[in-house]
Amino acid sequence: MKPDSGWHRLPSRLEADQLVVDDHYKVMKRWETPLMQRMAEILLANLERTRIIEVGFGMGISAGALQNQKIERHTIIEPHPEMFERLQQWRAERPQADIRPVHDYWQNQTGLFAEADGIFFDTYAEDVPALVDENVSFLVEAASHLRPGAAVALFWILPTIDEVQQEKLYSHYRRIVIERVPVEPGTTGVNALARLGFLLAIIAIK
Repeated sequence: MKPDSGWHRLPSRLEADQLVVDDHYKVMKRWETPLMQRMAEILLANLERTRIIEVGFGMGISAGALQNQKIERHTIIEPHPEMFERLQQWRAERPQADIRPVHDYWQNQTGLFAEADGIFFDTYAEDVPALVDENVSFLVEAASHLRPGAAVALFWILPTIDEVQQEKLYSHYRRIVIERVPVEPGTTGVNALARLGFLLAIIAIK
């Protein structure tokens, strides 16, 4: 989401199996847990150090997956005030970890990217095309700040990556790791995911 989207003004509701914003947007679901865990594993396996920036806290699934890997430093950027409050509570339960919450949109915090070894990007968009566009836009923007050897992890909502998108990836990153991660998705707006039963984890290495 962009800073001018008004996202931070919408009410959120955390349920047992999902996070809902404005009684309409299903931002995250519990079935994504294996995907988040595997993305964290692949990202960290491709890094020498583990000073990580996570974009979007949501239900805290990916944050927990990263903390389970005993990372050095964990900066979490979250613009939504209610999710940020839950992030602060989550952090308080882990006093020994170096967790640094940042209450803002990532677009205002790109200066932090140069300090990161890896970025875990998992935000929300209103539909599939918007999510794909946001992923590509983030990869391009992050590449202009990251040091050589740093990496970005994200998931691809579509079952394939078209030639134009591949060209953008490879023009900004020297190596791309792609892995099919088995999931049991609910309603995603992409029928192919329910049929195929996987999502693509992408690690782009500068």
